[in-house]
Amino acid sequence: MQFFVQKLRRNVVTMAAADSSAVGSDVEITVLSFTGEQITVVSLPGDSTLLEFKRKLTTCGHLVEEQQLSCGELALNDDKKTLTQFGLEGKVTVTLVLKGLNVDRHIETLRAKGSMTEADDINLLCAFGKEIFLNEPSLLELQPPLVIAANLFGCAHQLNYIFDTFGEPPVSQYLFLGNYVSRGCNSIDTFGLLLLYKKKYPQKVHMLRGRQECASISRIYGFYDECKRKFSVRTWKTFIEVFNSMPFCALIQ
Repeated sequence: MQFFVQKLRRNVVTMAAADSSAVGSDVEITVLSFTGEQITVVSLPGDSTLLEFKRKLTTCGHLVEEQQLSCGELALNDDKKTLTQFGLEGKVTVTLVLKGLNVDRHIETLRAKGSMTEADDINLLCAFGKEIFLNEPSLLELQPPLVIAANLFGCAHQLNYIFDTFGEPPVSQYLFLGNYVSRGCNSIDTFGLLLLYKKKYPQKVHMLRGRQECASISRIYGFYDECKRKFSVRTWKTFIEVFNSMPFCALIQ
């Protein structure tokens, strides 16, 4: 069973009373799905941080990097705090309310010249994109036919024109050579639409890292400002993590 990230929602975590028989300062956390099905059991020292707990769940196969939890009325939103500082001790039960990314809906919105407006959806999309890119080699070996495009520079209408002209994936296979962001005013939507197609058709959409896809360049030429204006600096940093995972060269036939 695959589990995904969910927006912050109250009463996600239910905590049982501390078990007096717990050994030492370890915290035994039973993780349940929202339907009550047990996902896993994690045992961690009480001085482990919330971030370490999330990483532990990730090693169990569950994508929860952006998961925000609450315990009753207490929001568990500080990754640096320890389990003990949150008042978790003994045996506790954590319930995850989970949400998937509606790829088709977002593609439809962006193709209709709309925008992605939910930061949580962008974070989840970036997590998927990063995972896909890290599983690809730095040198892509591709077979034609291919439509090759480059230098979109945040112009979403240019990307839509390309798809209108040559066909949406999977009708055509695409290789994008980079420079997706900065200069234009719709960098998030431009790169976001490509990530959505990459998620849906990973063998039909190939994306290389360009000069604009780094922290120093995108910080100067507009992408940083767009992320900060529409969402937050954290959103920009999330995109940078995706850029850092992208392949940078392709060999065609």
